[in-house]
Amino acid sequence: MKKLFTIIIALVALICVPSCKDQDEIYKDFVVPNGYKYPQKADSLKALSGYNRLLVQWYKPVDPSVTRAKLFWNTGLDSMEVDLNSFPTDTIRVSVENLEENTYTITVYTYDSKGNKSVPAEVSGSAYGPSFASSLVEREITKAGMVTSTLASFSFSKASSELIYSELRYLSTSGEYKTIRIMPSTTSIEIDDFDNSEPYSFRSVFLPKKGIDIIERDWYSNAEALPEDVIELPKAPWTHLILPSDTYSAWGGLSDLFQVRKLWDGNLRSDNNIWASPEVPKDMWFTIDLGYSVSLRRMQMFHRSIEVYAGDAIRHFQIWGSNDPNPDGSWDDSWTLLGDFEPYKPSGYNADGTAGTVTAEDLDYWTNTNEFFFDPEVTPDAYKEVRYIRMRLLDSFKSFEQGTATAYYVFGELTLHGMMTNLEERNKYYQN
Repeated sequence: MKKLFTIIIALVALICVPSCKDQDEIYKDFVVPNGYKYPQKADSLKALSGYNRLLVQWYKPVDPSVTRAKLFWNTGLDSMEVDLNSFPTDTIRVSVENLEENTYTITVYTYDSKGNKSVPAEVSGSAYGPSFASSLVEREITKAGMVTSTLASFSFSKASSELIYSELRYLSTSGEYKTIRIMPSTTSIEIDDFDNSEPYSFRSVFLPKKGIDIIERDWYSNAEALPEDVIELPKAPWTHLILPSDTYSAWGGLSDLFQVRKLWDGNLRSDNNIWASPEVPKDMWFTIDLGYSVSLRRMQMFHRSIEVYAGDAIRHFQIWGSNDPNPDGSWDDSWTLLGDFEPYKPSGYNADGTAGTVTAEDLDYWTNTNEFFFDPEVTPDAYKEVRYIRMRLLDSFKSFEQGTATAYYVFGELTLHGMMTNLEERNKYYQN
């Protein structure tokens, strides 16, 4: 019996010895030899990529005795120290600045108030910079133009994955500069208060995948004005506006023939389908209500074939514009000069201004072109938006050559080219 008891005791001892040894190893994980205490290390350490920097973050230590941390990089050659109590939130965020484009390993130690140092925590991250920025694909404006005198249309190329938005800066018709943000999914925009007299500027803004710092490209400016969608203005809405001071009567007082409305009936070549005035003071005028607001660019006049730089064809005239003409027909501030014109003659006029010889080139130009251009460099308000135009006739070829105070005026058709200023009106009256 005594022998059996001895054997049992020996077996128990063999079983207990390894078990106690395991408990000792576990205990050693919590108790440091010689009483040294390791502060709580940086927990959940991350390094976020930035522009020439890394943003290093970890959870703020729960232990209030852990008061500072030290970060090392470049194999310990560079370092910085941070006061953990200066962070009011539960996350420590430290920006490591002035890094070249490269991948870095950041080692973080924490310290308690007694100077004890934690075990290290390490994390790797990459900083981006100018080289990466130069590789980004710039978004482009693929098409731009003026649809009306104030409505600009822009189309854009496909956006790269790093693009977060683009910006377009322009002068508005109110005189202030505005900036529009264009998102990657936007392929085209329209701006209804665009002043085309000043260049616009454009840039793109990028954010790399998993990056924290945006990359703003430099603004670039378009030096030239946007191309204008100048159209032949529809004549259907035009009406003859009879104002008290206008000289509008037709030659011979005939009720239908030679009326002002003949100037826009679309019949360019008939010698009989014309407007003809009685003999009147050579400074005379009539008014047209276009029915919509426009900014004029050029006009054409078509004459009778029997009068080529001669006779009752118009030698000198002006175009005036208004949006609200005085009902009494007076020349007051409601009218603005848009252009002062004399017909172009390819071979030129004589020194005294008379037509002289008419060449074949002159004949072709007079018959098929006969254009007059509105030019703000010559007449400052040439592009003013107007609804009403007044044609002021100052000389026919005959009255110019003879020096008379009166004239007959005859021509067949008036065609205007310009930009309608209202998109709704443009869509209503003009079909592409």
